[in-house]
Amino acid sequence: MADGHRCGNPSDDSEQSSRTPVPSVDDLSRPSTPDFPTAELTNALEEQCFGIVNFTIVSSTVHEAFARVALLEGNTVIISLSPRGYTAGIGPGQEPREMPTESILELSYESIEDILTVLSSRYADARRDRLFAKLQALSP
Repeated sequence: MADGHRCGNPSDDSEQSSRTPVPSVDDLSRPSTPDFPTAELTNALEEQCFGIVNFTIVSSTVHEAFARVALLEGNTVIISLSPRGYTAGIGPGQEPREMPTESILELSYESIEDILTVLSSRYADARRDRLFAKLQALSP
């Protein structure tokens, strides 16, 4: 289960070609597969590799997956994905004072971008820089 994913700034800044397809009506009527939370959390974090150091899926159930995520600031958090959304917890060996306020740990977020922005100011900077670079590339 502990599959580590190393992140960084790839030399090719193009978008990944393996996007998750939009589910059809038939797909939505099927029960969730046991690996759905793991696959969804893995895909979401892989898309954010520009703004995190690495991540490892540490456990999962049919309804929830947990990943240990190393942030650019050097601290580690546990991010989980469940039907409620994304939530954060304190990483192994981490002092509560190294985390943002307790209220952040009690909230659910709708997107991986939202939770990473709250947890990591350096992620927010990297995301903004990446967006700015893409916009500049569109300019004549």
